[in-house]
Amino acid sequence: MCDEQTTNKLNTIASEENLVKIFRASVTKSSDYLILVKSNNLEIKMSTKKNTESSEIKPEKSDDKKESKDPKQGLKHDSKDDKIAELTDSLQRLQAEFENYHKRIEKDFALSRKYQSQDLIVKLLPILDTFEIAIKSMNSCDEKLLKGVKLIYAQFYSTLELEGLRPIDTRGKRFDPHYHEVMLQEINNSVEDETILEELQKGYMLYDRVIRFSKVKISRKPDEKKQEEKQPEQEKEL
Repeated sequence: MCDEQTTNKLNTIASEENLVKIFRASVTKSSDYLILVKSNNLEIKMSTKKNTESSEIKPEKSDDKKESKDPKQGLKHDSKDDKIAELTDSLQRLQAEFENYHKRIEKDFALSRKYQSQDLIVKLLPILDTFEIAIKSMNSCDEKLLKGVKLIYAQFYSTLELEGLRPIDTRGKRFDPHYHEVMLQEINNSVEDETILEELQKGYMLYDRVIRFSKVKISRKPDEKKQEEKQPEQEKEL
């Protein structure tokens, strides 16, 4: 009998130990759990320090987080709009500057193309003057020779006219420093002061630009003070 009782107790203890092992494996290895085993009656108690704290749900904090994210998203959206507006404005300014630059380049190119033959024409003007002097001095020569020279001069002059050359008119004009250069002055009471009396050398323009000033002789009225001084002298002589 004693042997049977001892065997039964051993079996009970072994089964209890197996239950404890199984329970420990099924739960966790955390030290927060406390297991109490009593001799015949198996009593298992679980206690944890994270009772309600781990299971608590705090929706308010999550809402706060969401609400705190909204202003940031708004600021990000506003900053993106400002950046887009800034880039659009800078692009428009750059486009306007490029258009102005393109127009300025086209204008400069047109002017350079318009006056590209100016240097050559200025060098040919003395030859034109020589033709005019030769024609004036050939009045007593052979008419056929004179006609041939005039024909060459006309062809030469018409070619220069096609390039934009035109003479400066001085007949009956008053002196203008923008077109004329005074070489001689003559006292003359019959015309207004600074009237052109004679053209000494013809001036020319290339389109609207003066390439050579006209050399002229202009009229001057006598000085009134000098006339007043001369009158008493003439009276004394009389």
